[in-house]
Amino acid sequence: MISYSKHDAFVKNLKQLIKREGLTNALLAEKLDYSEHAVKRWLKTTEQNFPSLTTLVKLSEIFDVDVAHLLGEQKCEKISTQRIVDLTGLSEEGADKLRIDSITTDVIDGILKSEQLNALVMNAWKYSHSHYIDISIKDKSGIHIDDSGLSTDVFKFNAVIALTKILEEMYELNRDSMDYSRDIEILRELFAYVDDNAELTDENSDARKTMLEYIMLKTRDLTNYAILKNEPELILNNYKIIAKQLGIDFKKDGD
Repeated sequence: MISYSKHDAFVKNLKQLIKREGLTNALLAEKLDYSEHAVKRWLKTTEQNFPSLTTLVKLSEIFDVDVAHLLGEQKCEKISTQRIVDLTGLSEEGADKLRIDSITTDVIDGILKSEQLNALVMNAWKYSHSHYIDISIKDKSGIHIDDSGLSTDVFKFNAVIALTKILEEMYELNRDSMDYSRDIEILRELFAYVDDNAELTDENSDARKTMLEYIMLKTRDLTNYAILKNEPELILNNYKIIAKQLGIDFKKDGD
C-alpha cells in the first residue's frame, strides 16, 4: 500500500506539472486515454487513488520527468540533475544548465580549475554584499574611485580582474586545439578551391601560376601543418592524397 506521504507528494507534484504545462484534467486524461474522472480522483488528497506503474511511466514521458520525481522520492525532475545537485550543492536550476549545455559545463570546468577561482568568488561575493561591507583606504591602490560607493566599485573591479585572468588562462589552454581547428578549416577551404579549379590549372599555365600563389597565401598561417608551407606544387599535385591522410572531407554534399 502506498504511504500517505508518498501519495501527498505525488498529488502535489502532478498538480504542479499540470499547471506548468498549461494542461487541464481533461487534456491530461485524453493524452493518457483515461477518463477525466480518473485524473480527478488521483488529485484528491483525501483518497489514496494511485495510477498503475504503466500509467506512471506514461505520466513521466508526458511531463519529461522521472517517475521517482512524481513519487516524491527525488527532488529534481531528472536523476542526472539530482546527481549534480547532490555532488555540488548547486540549485536544481544551476545543475540543470550543466546537464543540458555542454558549452556551459566546459566553461565552468575551466573556471573551477583556475587558481584565480578563490579571488573571483570572494570578490563576487563581496560585490554582491558590498552595501554592508566597510573598505579601507589600502584597497584604492592602482585605481581612482570616489568615496561614495567605494566598496562596491573596488570589489567589482577586483572581480573583473580575476575573471579576466581566468579567461586568459582558458584561452591559452585551448590555443593548441584552436590552432588545429583553424588549420583544418584553412586546408578544407583550400582543397575545395583547388578541386574546383584543378582542370583549369592543367590547361593554362597562367592559371596554374595564380593557383600556386593562392596556395602559398592560404598556407602561410598554418600552425600544426607548417610542413605544408612553401609547398604549393606538392599541394596542387597531391591535394586529394593529403586530404585523405589528414581525414579532411572537402567535398560538398552531392559531389
